[in-house]
Amino acid sequence: MKKRFWTSFVLLLILVAMAACQPKATNLSAKAAWARPGMAGGNSAAYMILQNPLDSPDKLLSASSAAAESVEIHMTSMDANGTMMMRPAGPVDLPAQSTVELKPGGLHIMLVGLKNDLVIGGTITVTLQFENADPLTLDIPIQEAAK
Repeated sequence: MKKRFWTSFVLLLILVAMAACQPKATNLSAKAAWARPGMAGGNSAAYMILQNPLDSPDKLLSASSAAAESVEIHMTSMDANGTMMMRPAGPVDLPAQSTVELKPGGLHIMLVGLKNDLVIGGTITVTLQFENADPLTLDIPIQEAAK
C-alpha cells in the first residue's frame, strides 16, 4: 500500500513539473489578417482576429502604417434610422485568454488617405500598439475578402 502511494506521489510530482515547463504565450498575436484593396488618396480597412492568451486583459490603443496618412480604430454600427455609419471606436478591450474579431460591419482598422494603390496580392505593414503588450507589426495581405 505504501509503495503504491509513493509511486502515485512521484508520478504526480512529475506531471506538475512537466506542466510548469510548458512554454506559455508571452504576447498578443493576430491571425487571419487581411485588408481591402483601395486607390491612392482613398480609404481602406484592415481586419483580423486578435488573440490574448495571457492571464491579464489588455487594450488595443492605436494602429499605424506608412501606407496611409492616418490610421484609426473604427466601429461600424447602425443608427436609430437604420443607416450604417462609422465612428472612432477608442481603445478596444482584449479580455484575458480571449479573441476579439475585427471584421467588416464591426470593429476594424481604418486606413485613411492611402499613399499608394492597395492592389490584390500585395501587402501593407500595420503596427498595433497595446496598453501593456509589446507592439505587434503585421504584414497584411490585400484581398477582396477573408479567406
